[in-house]
Amino acid sequence: MDGLHSLLREFGVRPNLLRMPGRTALTRATRQVASQLLPACLVAVLLSMLAAAQDLRYLRHGSWSTENGLPQDSVHQVLQTKDGFLWIATEDGIARFDGVVFKVFKHDNEPTFASNDACCLAEGSSGDLWVGTNDGLLRLRRGVFKRFSEKDGLPSAGILELQVTDAGDLLVQTASGLVVQSGERFLPRVGKISDNTGIVHPVVKGPLGEVWAMSGTDVKLTTPTATREWTMSNGLPGTRVVSLFVDRERNAWVGTNDGLAVIKHGADHPESIASLRGNSVQQTYQDREGNYWIGTESTGLHLLHTEVFREAAGLADQTLTSIVQGSNGGIWVGTRNEGLRRIRDGRVDNPVRADSLTSRFILALAPGRSGDVWVGTPDGLNHVDATGKVQRFTSADLLPDDYIRALTTGSDGAIWVGTRKGLLRLKGTNAKVFTSADGLGSDLIGALLSASNGDLWVSTSGGLSKLASNGRLINYATKDGLRSPLVSALAESPAGTVWAGTTDGNISRVKDNHVSTVQSSSLLVGKISALLADLAGFMWIRGEHALLRVAVADLNRCIDRGGRCVLPLNRYTKADGLPGSEIVAGGSPLLWQMQDGEVWSATQKGAAIANGQPIAVTQSFPVVIDRMLVDGTEQSLQQEALTLGPGDTRVDIEYAGLRLASPLRVEYRYRLEGFDRDWIVAGTRRTATYTNLPPRMYTFYVEARASDGTWLRSPAILPFRVTPPVYRRWWFILSAFLLATAAAVSLYRLRLRRLRREFEAVLGERNRIAREIHDTLAQDFVGIALQLDLVSQFLAGGEPASAQRQVQSTRKLVMQGLAEARRSIWDLRAISSKDSLPTRLAALVDRYSGPSLAIKLQVGGAYRQLPLRVEEEVLRIAQEALSNIQRHSGAETADVQLHFETNILMMAVRDQGCGFSVDEQKAFLQGHFGVSGMRERAAAIGATLLVESEVGQGTTVTLRANIAGEEGRRS
Repeated sequence: MDGLHSLLREFGVRPNLLRMPGRTALTRATRQVASQLLPACLVAVLLSMLAAAQDLRYLRHGSWSTENGLPQDSVHQVLQTKDGFLWIATEDGIARFDGVVFKVFKHDNEPTFASNDACCLAEGSSGDLWVGTNDGLLRLRRGVFKRFSEKDGLPSAGILELQVTDAGDLLVQTASGLVVQSGERFLPRVGKISDNTGIVHPVVKGPLGEVWAMSGTDVKLTTPTATREWTMSNGLPGTRVVSLFVDRERNAWVGTNDGLAVIKHGADHPESIASLRGNSVQQTYQDREGNYWIGTESTGLHLLHTEVFREAAGLADQTLTSIVQGSNGGIWVGTRNEGLRRIRDGRVDNPVRADSLTSRFILALAPGRSGDVWVGTPDGLNHVDATGKVQRFTSADLLPDDYIRALTTGSDGAIWVGTRKGLLRLKGTNAKVFTSADGLGSDLIGALLSASNGDLWVSTSGGLSKLASNGRLINYATKDGLRSPLVSALAESPAGTVWAGTTDGNISRVKDNHVSTVQSSSLLVGKISALLADLAGFMWIRGEHALLRVAVADLNRCIDRGGRCVLPLNRYTKADGLPGSEIVAGGSPLLWQMQDGEVWSATQKGAAIANGQPIAVTQSFPVVIDRMLVDGTEQSLQQEALTLGPGDTRVDIEYAGLRLASPLRVEYRYRLEGFDRDWIVAGTRRTATYTNLPPRMYTFYVEARASDGTWLRSPAILPFRVTPPVYRRWWFILSAFLLATAAAVSLYRLRLRRLRREFEAVLGERNRIAREIHDTLAQDFVGIALQLDLVSQFLAGGEPASAQRQVQSTRKLVMQGLAEARRSIWDLRAISSKDSLPTRLAALVDRYSGPSLAIKLQVGGAYRQLPLRVEEEVLRIAQEALSNIQRHSGAETADVQLHFETNILMMAVRDQGCGFSVDEQKAFLQGHFGVSGMRERAAAIGATLLVESEVGQGTTVTLRANIAGEEGRRS
């Protein structure tokens, strides 16, 4: 086995290149991807079946190298995975390709790669991508690489080939032997490797049992009945065969050290691909769309893609007005100013001198039955026979007008000529003119069509006319169903149905003398200049700036359902290979199907030739979301729940439609559910950007379509969530609300408590003042009133001396009341808080001291400044006690003691006055003499008040206040 591999490497052949497509088992992809790929696979199978006789002239060549993002130009293997991406193994890493961008994986950005030299690729049955390198086997699963080496059961770390069998087993060929995957381990392979594994034998089996084999110098095909051989001497380029590939159409692609050749199924000779000459072709691979990807030794990755159009050789940049094919196979081409051209055996010549025609400007062509052609110009009619002899006709002979607008050959060989002044039928020397007088809608003739049943269809400025083979003339106008009377193009389908295109872009069907019109917004081509129903069942529509193709069956289906529909169609422009999208107005016919099935289209820059093979109208392909960037940082799309934080401001979502060969013809539309109200058409742009998304759950949808098709109803989907900031989360809002509510309630209660205290203080002060007025001023005023009554009695009794004495007594009482009022006013004034309590108490003592009352003040202990409120209440209690001594005790001396202890303030006010009896003391304690006010003040500062008195022994008022923690607080 090792000897065989050494032999293959000596000839420059990598064993993995000898592989039949389809041998690798398909993976189990997600339902979304599977739903996208199923239509694509069906289309690919259809394309493969229809392309069996592929024409290499329609192959377009493209290439990519390190300048385009490929990691290295030596391509070892190409593989398309189930999700639609193309993977390329090179000597400097692997790359994932979406048709536009290469995403490279190697040691620089993926440390799992011990070696960047990748030899081979395989997709496992579970969807894993396996990569063989010179130093280990790698597995890519859910975006994460894992490396396997000898410790996992590999005979050696040097991988030569990977293969997934029909049973789904992964076979790994190393330099030291073959193993099979078993979970996370690899076990030695038991038994002989069969040829159809394609691992160690340079043999490829075809789908019907044919066997292709290659050596360094030849390729052999063995069938049950014969063996055929192709060598370098009979058509293969170069000197050495390097690779062999058999596609789904059973064509063999042979890579050599000097290019690529294809041996078509059933062909005798290989055809060389000119665009790949000089390249050593290491591998050829066919993707699901039928494109061919070629890996080369030193020039990178190449693509061969089948285009719809090719250009006609020899007519480039010429302005063409009409194209027809004669009965002998020659192709006649009319030009704008260069006269008539003819194509025979692929060569273009001038069959006649341009000045031999009535004009160099060709307006119309019609083939004759003997290799001849009729030529219409603005200055007359010309007949050119197969030998190049020209016969000219003008209005001086038999034409109704020299300006020839259209030509067609009738089933009987007559030539019909449309002019501005009627329709001419010419056969031999017999000529007849038809005008509106004969029933035509108008004398101004437009398009002409000679139907297969012998009827002649004529468009005029007045509508559409049918000149039946039996001579009956039938006209169709807008009242008969035509959307417009100006019919500019006519065609007949193989089924015999006549179709008419109008100047306003509508297509009508005339069947059983009934006109029905297609009303489809998908047409939008402007004026229809030409129609052609080909033999494959498609209608070609030449519009002002595009060429359209739609299945005739879809047109019929649309009409049968009422005429309003969205048609699945192909729309072709310069991007699809048309040499020019503009046409020359007034030329006919602009479209013609040749005998080999190809459809030729005249343009201002030559002729576009379309492959006559029927292909699918709309191709399906997967749409994927490639990556998501949040503020420039890529996010992993493998997460179950993709979550964005509250500080993320910019979201970029990159997507791709995996139409690998023509990615720039893919258009997109997307919608972010939860933000966008409708789809946003992005054209070919492949990124959607959002900024400052509000916090909620979102789902991103993206759909794609080919520029010539309808939207694929299988969008790629990406759900994600934007989380709110902490302050916008429900629990925070609820907590903040509850906290604010609690704070508001607390503040309300605090304010209510403060207001209540203020009210109680005001009320208490008012009550105190009321009591004082009641106990002092009121009593004084009552005494004054009584004294005045006595004065009045004394004066009435004739005792003026007694009245005078009583007046003196009353005056004294008034002076006492005035003094009491002043004291009450002093009580209401604020006492200065700048002085200390002892100082303020001394001032109070001095105020109450006098000739009749001596008051002694003693202050003990260490003075500490107390809150103003406490000092004021102590001062007011002392004031009340001194007032009572002055007014009621009759004492001549009194003592005031103020003593500061550690936590206690003691104040005692004593006198040696008359004192109280038990009953009097009870009344005293119940509120007389200001005791209630003193107690209220004591309670306000948390102090206790004790009043002691005995008759004849005087009275003592003691205040005890706890001042712990009150030091220095002046609030």
